Amino acid sequence: MWKTEYHERLFDWVALREHCDLKQSTEEKLTAINNWWFRAPIVNCTVRWNEAAFWPGPWELLLNSGYCDLARALGIVYTIMMLDEPINATVEIIEVENDNLVLIDSGKYILNWAPGEIVNTNSLQENISQRIDSSALERFIHQ
Repeated sequence: MWKTEYHERLFDWVALREHCDLKQSTEEKLTAINNWWFRAPIVNCTVRWNEAAFWPGPWELLLNSGYCDLARALGIVYTIMMLDEPINATVEIIEVENDNLVLIDSGKYILNWAPGEIVNTNSLQENISQRIDSSALERFIHQ
């Protein structure tokens, strides 16, 4: 269940990251992160691709009470970026046919597709209309 108060969400998010740091495999970490963000209430567009320079940082994002799939993808990426035990792979948000997905290691893992499910495919590469690498999001973490 998604917590209604900001401080509760923040506490849960910190607990998620600590839990992920104890996990042994990358897949276990990614599954836990994906599942956690799929608990977030979904709403229509809260974050837009054409406003990437003004996307919310992780703490601002947690202030929201509803998330579009792009905001959820952003939350997934921020969570991955802020693990104490980093995932050594490329992480990016992509848009493919109106879906906003998180690509790990060029499609080895795909998050934000469905709860409890991490997809593995390279066939998305030719259909990507927009993408942003996690390195471009570093500045939002350090604000």
